[in-house]
Amino acid sequence: MAKGALSSLDEKLVALLVAHGEIPCSGAAIGAGLGISRAAVWKHIQGLRQRGYRIEALHRRGYRLLGEPDFPSLERMQPYLTALSLLHPKQAYFFAETDSTNARASQLARDGAPEGTLCCADAQSGGRGRMQRVWVSPAGENLYFSVVLKPAIAPNDAAQITLLAGLALAQTLRDDLHIEDLYLKWPNDILIGGRKVAGILTEMMAEPERVRYIVVGVGVNVNGRVGDMPADLQCIATTLRESSGRSFDRSQLLARFLDRLGYWYRQFLQGGFAPLRESWLQYGDIQGRRVRVNFYAESFTGVAESMDQNGCLLVTRDDTGALTTVVAGDVNLL
Repeated sequence: MAKGALSSLDEKLVALLVAHGEIPCSGAAIGAGLGISRAAVWKHIQGLRQRGYRIEALHRRGYRLLGEPDFPSLERMQPYLTALSLLHPKQAYFFAETDSTNARASQLARDGAPEGTLCCADAQSGGRGRMQRVWVSPAGENLYFSVVLKPAIAPNDAAQITLLAGLALAQTLRDDLHIEDLYLKWPNDILIGGRKVAGILTEMMAEPERVRYIVVGVGVNVNGRVGDMPADLQCIATTLRESSGRSFDRSQLLARFLDRLGYWYRQFLQGGFAPLRESWLQYGDIQGRRVRVNFYAESFTGVAESMDQNGCLLVTRDDTGALTTVVAGDVNLL
């Protein structure tokens, strides 16, 4: 479903219930207002309930809205957006469920969607992480979204966009939402107390000398419970709610991130990655740490010394003692 997790009819139904406040609205009145039968009203009420709307049915009196889901929308995000936001307001797509927001955003970009196009889903059936990993994506709890960028850069510099997005997300969570013990792990993860809470997947379409578009996909574990995750994730992952003891507004979180992303993206376009490097290292938990660097065909251990001006990780290898530049790979802290 494009541009709105709700159909226009469902949006009108919700607006009608909101307008009635504590006073129940009868099925007949809703049907007359929307031009549908009472049976159709019931069908739409059931659909809204499945999407997280709490709607009370009072015998012979009608329906009353008790609560709305916090799934992001432009309306819910608006109070938190600023002029810095990297968001095209006419190209924001919200889905109750989709296969992958990266896949949706990539298709839109191929079809000519402008920079700042946003795809956000309440649930994903085919969420993906780096190294072909599955990103578990249940409904009603977390954030899954992708943003289309069209920077005038060489393909070799595209990996820096991942680091840029990580910095924007770390600032959002640590500075705006006051999450403690939160750090960046090179190149694309956010950790709280050593456990993964968010990840970034960037995908690119490019020609030999220029990038056509980059899709920045982000997944954040927001209000779920670790105990509800698959068993193999429970010892390595966490959520914002479990780590802080409080719940979070997903619309606010998304809007704050888009503001931070817009700021750092403009800095990047003006001065490259070098101006971002020191800020990234301030949020990083990598310098001086022992790491294992994994490639598809090999791996090695060593000490992460720093990050160079291009965003590559500098690691002193245990086996050779050589300072090695890691351009891409999966890095685990030891």
